[in-house]
Amino acid sequence: MSKDYQNEFFLEADGTKNFDKYADGMWKQGKSPEAKKHHFQKGHKSPGRPVGSKNKKTLRQELLEKGGMTPAEFLATVVNDENANMGQRIRAAEAAAKFYDASLSSVEIHTDEEEAAPFNIFISPKAVDKAIKDAKKDDDGDDEE
Repeated sequence: MSKDYQNEFFLEADGTKNFDKYADGMWKQGKSPEAKKHHFQKGHKSPGRPVGSKNKKTLRQELLEKGGMTPAEFLATVVNDENANMGQRIRAAEAAAKFYDASLSSVEIHTDEEEAAPFNIFISPKAVDKAIKDAKKDDDGDDEE
C-alpha cells in the first residue's frame, strides 16, 4: 500500500507542519534534501519539452513549406471532391466543421416564470446516419425516374 497521502504531514519539533515527510518522519519520494539537490542539474532529466526539439507551430510551418496540407485543408478537399461518395464527403464535412465553426453550447432561457429551466438540443449520430441513408435513398430514387 502506498504511503503517499495528500494530507499526511510530519510535525516538526518547532510545531511546523512538513508536508514533504510522512507522519512517521520518513521523506516522501523525491522530497528529501539529497534528492532535491540533483534536480535541474546537468544530466538530470527535467519535465517538459527536450531542449532543441521543435514545437507544434514550427512543425506545422515546416509541413506547409514542404507542400503538405493542414488537416482542415485535407478535409476541405475531400468535401469538395465530386468523385468521393456522399457518405465520405459528409463525414469529412462533420470533421472539418470544428476547424471552421465555433462549437455551440447550451443556452439557458429565462421567462417571467421563476421555474424556467434550461434546455439542450442534441443531434445523435444515429439521426445523422438516418439522414444520410434517407438522402441516398432519395438520390437512388431520382436516378430511376
